[in-house]
Amino acid sequence: MKFAWIVATCVLGCTARQAPPYVQDSSGSKPAAVVKWTAEGLSQPCVVVEVGETVEWRNLHPAIPANVTGFGNDELYSPSLVEGGQMATEKVDGGTERFAWWRHTFRKPGVFEYFDTNRGEPGRKVVDPYYGTVTYVGVSPTLQTGVVCVQQPGTDQCTAVCCLKDNNGDGVLENNECPSTQCCDPKGKRCLLGAPSAPICAPGIGSVGFAAFRNFECFTDADCTPDSTGAARTCAVDDKGSHVCRVH
Repeated sequence: MKFAWIVATCVLGCTARQAPPYVQDSSGSKPAAVVKWTAEGLSQPCVVVEVGETVEWRNLHPAIPANVTGFGNDELYSPSLVEGGQMATEKVDGGTERFAWWRHTFRKPGVFEYFDTNRGEPGRKVVDPYYGTVTYVGVSPTLQTGVVCVQQPGTDQCTAVCCLKDNNGDGVLENNECPSTQCCDPKGKRCLLGAPSAPICAPGIGSVGFAAFRNFECFTDADCTPDSTGAARTCAVDDKGSHVCRVH
């Protein structure tokens, strides 16, 4: 009877468990964007690509392991980019670069944040008692995170995600500006919730949680439900840089 109870308990409880994340093979497609780990951090902390395009990550210091791990998502899970792994050399101005590399092709739209588990303090570590997989609660200012925004071809879904500067006050988003209701994080190069004077946008704050810069009501049309009259709505970017659901 005791054995039968154990089996029944496992059937009911164990089958509900999710398999742990798996290390992904490198994509064979040519990259549309290249992100490098340098001594100063990520060369492009925020990247915009289209669905079906590929991003390549390079560790320019392969003696020190680096990896690409999804933060708040399971889209990205690379092996360690380290000496002895997948290596390449490329000519650059003044010499050559030797690096470990990995590529990922994005098949769906979205905003995917990632970090390197070898660097910084990602927050409070929580270990799954069954599988031993690790997640992180909260985020430390010492952790640099990167972002890949993936949009459908021909759309402006990634407006007001990546940035180089705050809005200049004219109400028009151009030259990688953030809207006036947001500020451009100088470290992460992405727009953050809160006007430039808000505490979250104070200089030197470092990276923030993966949800902090996503002020989207929607990202794709599938995120929009019909309005109160039953009319279908689609996802659009308004003149303030907000992603909102609108009736056709």
